[in-house]
Amino acid sequence: AGELVRSYDPDFALIEEVDLNSTRSYHVNEYDILKDCFADYDTVFAQNYDSAFLFYPFTQPHGKSRSGLALFSRYPVTDSLRRSFPVSTSFSKFFDLDRCYSISRIPVDNGKEFVIFELHMSAYGNSDEIREGQIRMLTEDMQKEYEAGNYVLCGGDFNHDLKADENDSAERESWAYPFPRSELPEHFSFGMDQLSEQEKQDLWDSARNADMEYVPGETYTVTLDGFIISDNIECVSYEDINTGYTYSDHDPVYMKFKLTQ
Repeated sequence: AGELVRSYDPDFALIEEVDLNSTRSYHVNEYDILKDCFADYDTVFAQNYDSAFLFYPFTQPHGKSRSGLALFSRYPVTDSLRRSFPVSTSFSKFFDLDRCYSISRIPVDNGKEFVIFELHMSAYGNSDEIREGQIRMLTEDMQKEYEAGNYVLCGGDFNHDLKADENDSAERESWAYPFPRSELPEHFSFGMDQLSEQEKQDLWDSARNADMEYVPGETYTVTLDGFIISDNIECVSYEDINTGYTYSDHDPVYMKFKLTQ
């Protein structure tokens, strides 16, 4: 997976669920492997969770999980901060994990900063309060950066259906609710929304359900991954890379962009 990402020669790579010591990945340190792939990049790691034991799914529990968000940058990162998302404190806590996002700063020649938010939002919670709290916290932080004159990009696993209209009332998985675009602050939009409606719907779905082997046309797929950009960033091209979920239950999203102001 690291070699695939490196083959695109990216300026920035945002990779979620990078395990340091987890049952599900046989206690292999995946961050060390990725650092070998991006040996000449600055790197930031924000631990998303350190779970003693997650009893989900019931038939094959995650078990012990220590994992986080890895950012690789071709340009120097001068500062980075981990922010904890609000998560459930009820019984459902036993079926989800702690969640966070990182905020990393890269200086720009014009004196501004390019600020990267990397996130992994909650997956299994059915709480509207938690969902709304996470989005509110994230958007307030992004808005502050924009008001400070910076360029803002936010990417990762949103655990929301990014193609669906927010007024779509169809029954769906708890981790695939439509993202409420109306909650985005002024001056922010999803990179995919620069595409035509047909182009957006034709994008390869970035994630699949992991309850079965992948069978094209039969396995449930959905687009959970993407980028939010401020309006001083132009989306030049946008692609969900189809690997057939070879390396993960998620496939990469590749966006070319430029700073405009």
